[in-house]
Amino acid sequence: MKMSVGTRVLLSVFLVIILGICGLIIAACFGAFSAGDILALAHGFLDTGFKYIWAAAALLMGIIAITLLFFRTKEAPVHAVMLDTSTDGSVAVTTEALKELTGNYLKNVQGIVVQRIEIYPLGYKTLRLNLAISVRQEVQVPELTKKIRDEIKKYIETYSGISADQIFIKILPLKPVQTLTR
Repeated sequence: MKMSVGTRVLLSVFLVIILGICGLIIAACFGAFSAGDILALAHGFLDTGFKYIWAAAALLMGIIAITLLFFRTKEAPVHAVMLDTSTDGSVAVTTEALKELTGNYLKNVQGIVVQRIEIYPLGYKTLRLNLAISVRQEVQVPELTKKIRDEIKKYIETYSGISADQIFIKILPLKPVQTLTR
């Protein structure tokens, strides 16, 4: 599960409570409270009608703690590949621009139909390209996919300055053209 704003607030409140309890324990260890006060507190938990309330509060804190163990923070999605950074500013190419660049290359490849183009930034000047294409029957898939991998890597690097370090091609079935019937 990913952590939303509400969960983050709950985690923060929970951690403040835990830090307060830890501070009280540390203070008690160094004599900030008398032994009689600590025993009175223990008797207050055990010998009053409020022990069920304290037990419910402890159970609730335990449930919150266990729940928060399974959350992780959301990472902001990266929508661009960095080309250059300096003290004066930076240059980045968006994934949409890289999809368009990839589409420009692929529309000139004979025998394929592009189904999907996905771009994932990997780091500084690098990306992963996932292509989902359909091929026509007359096409020899091994030769065509090797040609696409080699040429698209060179094409993207030439026109964007970004290296396509990983290129994954998935061949999907060619969907027949639907004819309109009346």
